[in-house]
Amino acid sequence: MATPSFNCGIDFGAYHCVVSTSEPTNPTVVTLSCNALSNRSTPAVVGFDGRLRLVGEVAESRHSAIPTHTFTELPLALGLTTEKLSSVQQRFAWRPKLEAQADGRTHFVTEFNGEGVDCTPECVASVLVRSLAGYGAEKRGVESGVYCVCVPFWYGERERAALLDAWKIGGVPTPTLLTQDRAIANCWCARNIPGKLLESVAVAVEGGGGTHT
Repeated sequence: MATPSFNCGIDFGAYHCVVSTSEPTNPTVVTLSCNALSNRSTPAVVGFDGRLRLVGEVAESRHSAIPTHTFTELPLALGLTTEKLSSVQQRFAWRPKLEAQADGRTHFVTEFNGEGVDCTPECVASVLVRSLAGYGAEKRGVESGVYCVCVPFWYGERERAALLDAWKIGGVPTPTLLTQDRAIANCWCARNIPGKLLESVAVAVEGGGGTHT
């Protein structure tokens, strides 16, 4: 198997995502990657406009025009149980409706060209994760990379499995998943204990007062 050309860390936040990269030979030297609009964070939003798939700020800006085709706060829609479905639906009443299906999974239900259609949150999220991975690859100018994703601390097995499904659908190599507390510990080790990493990957963490790598 070819040696990865870069490490890519992604903070998969409920509202915004941050991408960072580093060289495998020097994983502690990390740089943040900008998105298509040269911003360092990307809203966790995907919009459908006919055959177009819009991501981040572009999708967010179209929300008022096509609210039923705009999927916001995607990390909060992954791996939902039927018990949580009602509260999430009320909290995000403006986005396409989520419904429980016979297979036990939740699907977004919306309408295209006058016809009702449904799709899983994993399928929609795959558009987002493919774009995020692309920002890291573009920063390094190469395609082959190893990925690590910092997920919300409350992500359990169900949410993690749904996120990995989204990565698989997006055609991106399977990432390592770290909770935010472990990602912060990884950053601390990298900065304070030379040669010591909990995980040999790049990590980006949004700590409230700024992004830490």
